[in-house]
Amino acid sequence: MKVSNALILLSASSTTAFQPVPVNRVSSRQFSPSTQLNVKPGETGSVVEKVKEMFKGKPAENEEFDRMVKKNFPGAISNKDLATRVVELLEEKGVSPANTLLCTSLCADELARVLEDEFVDIYGNNFNLGGLSGFPFAGNTGWGAMSAHVPDNGYCLLIHGPHVGITKDGVIGKVERSGIALVDNCCGSAIAASNYLKGITDGGASITPKLQQFSDFQQGAVQELILPFGKRLGRAENRMRELPYALYDSQEVLVTDIINTGKSSIKQGLAVLGGIQINTAPDTLDYFHPLRFDYYDSEGNLAENLLPYLSYCLSLAHEATQSKRMKIPVATTALLAASTNAFQHSRAGRVTTRSFSPSTRLNILAGTESASERVARVMKTRPEENSSMDALVKENFPGAISNKELETKVAKALERLGITPANTLLATSLCCDELARNLEDDFNTVYGHNFNLGGLSGFPFAGNTGFGAMSAHVPDDGYCLLIHGPHVGITKDGIIGKVERSGIALVDSCCGSAIAASNYLKSITDGGMKINPKLQQFSDFQQGAVQELILPFGKRLNEAKDRMKELPYALYDSQDILVRDIINTGKGGIKKGLVLLSGIQINTGPETLDYFHPLRFEFYDENGKVTQDLLPQLK
Repeated sequence: MKVSNALILLSASSTTAFQPVPVNRVSSRQFSPSTQLNVKPGETGSVVEKVKEMFKGKPAENEEFDRMVKKNFPGAISNKDLATRVVELLEEKGVSPANTLLCTSLCADELARVLEDEFVDIYGNNFNLGGLSGFPFAGNTGWGAMSAHVPDNGYCLLIHGPHVGITKDGVIGKVERSGIALVDNCCGSAIAASNYLKGITDGGASITPKLQQFSDFQQGAVQELILPFGKRLGRAENRMRELPYALYDSQEVLVTDIINTGKSSIKQGLAVLGGIQINTAPDTLDYFHPLRFDYYDSEGNLAENLLPYLSYCLSLAHEATQSKRMKIPVATTALLAASTNAFQHSRAGRVTTRSFSPSTRLNILAGTESASERVARVMKTRPEENSSMDALVKENFPGAISNKELETKVAKALERLGITPANTLLATSLCCDELARNLEDDFNTVYGHNFNLGGLSGFPFAGNTGFGAMSAHVPDDGYCLLIHGPHVGITKDGIIGKVERSGIALVDSCCGSAIAASNYLKSITDGGMKINPKLQQFSDFQQGAVQELILPFGKRLNEAKDRMKELPYALYDSQDILVRDIINTGKGGIKKGLVLLSGIQINTGPETLDYFHPLRFEFYDENGKVTQDLLPQLK
């Protein structure tokens, strides 16, 4: 059966298509995990000092380039200034790395990881709500899961917004990328949506919503959500400069709606930082234009507007304005109507108090150290294997291997093929859960920033558009390493589908999205509930897709001896079809080659290592054909 046909069968929402449990799945499995915590307890010293220390390794500011960026984006501040001021303001409220979960809604583009990683270095691994163009496509379900992961009596810091590139000579909407001669679009998804909109407003093209296409429904949503801004963009002096602000306004409505829907789950408090990322070339810093910095109390009330304090010099921000902080009531907003007659005018007088300077970690890492040497160095910092936990995991998931063993063997296998950190772009399709960042971070350390294709449960919801953009970012004559798969938790006493989380007394579900979809499916098969697709709800359409994509596996899950153990494998089989369909559609964009590594992540508690069960490890040549099965090299 061809992949495209299988995809059609998979996405048919039919309870009669349920699959039986496959037999003899056991290949070569084994186990062990990664350790970076999403919350870092027990740390001492000023967080502000930690931020200053962190930025000492960044390049010096380029004054001429800084002036150019400020001229084009008055109101932006450097990532260094942003992080320093945000941390200091939050520290005053008792918000610290030890009691805070970082949550982000940023674009899939690997350049968006720069800002993300700088805050990850401060607050720990992030829960990822974002998709193409930075829209919060994990939605209400993602928000609910994220809220449950916040430490008891703790806080959440949510950072959201679109991004835009600017070249060294001031071209907006493009950016130089490491290893690529062509000056590339940034943000590609946003520009594609803008062109779609321009075709409607200027050329008479018809509106063609595509939300039902699982292989590209995020881009369809971006296109619909930008529709109300046609007149505003058409009248803008510089369309590429106005585009990220139009996207921000659309996203802000959606983010605010999601917060209002889920505000009852806020624990001690919530800080929301929204704005525009401005990405620059690899050898210059990135910038951020803050447009929102709100603090919500434990009741979900918008208690304080902190934005003015990002506009002043750090040394004056608290002495000169401490007594002048304004309190703003909650403004409830409705979702945007996706209609061409609702086009909005361009903002007048957007300039607030802006300034600029950027972040620097490259998406492609160059140097003399080999990938294997880098893995060995990084893994020395990981905890030792816990023999009792290792035995427990292997008993429940035979065939898994430790993240350390996985990464070591993958690096060696790729080195034999001439695939190195200097010529490779990492792409991932993993769940939004901050625990899924462990595996991602291990590979980030070796191969640099990742392009994020994944959404809830690990499905590749960035789709064909995301894959096309990612392919364009691969170094010339270079490779892509794509890692994908769902995840599952296991507790110290062997309960599958749950996991201990740092700072939380309750043993929590993992993966929450997968378990919710499984419960939805069970209510259909056992309770007679009707299928209820929800793809048109922008505030929760990823979970609606997860539910539809798992429908064909009802019989298989019902017949499983352990439903929670079988669930990630059913999800994997569904995702595998979708991933291979996306690769097949976009294979013309493959450069020198693509490596696909897929399987099941097994997350454990904060004090033990994570594991991975590899199910696919293949090399695609430049023609998009699988020429080597590398899976035996992971045994």
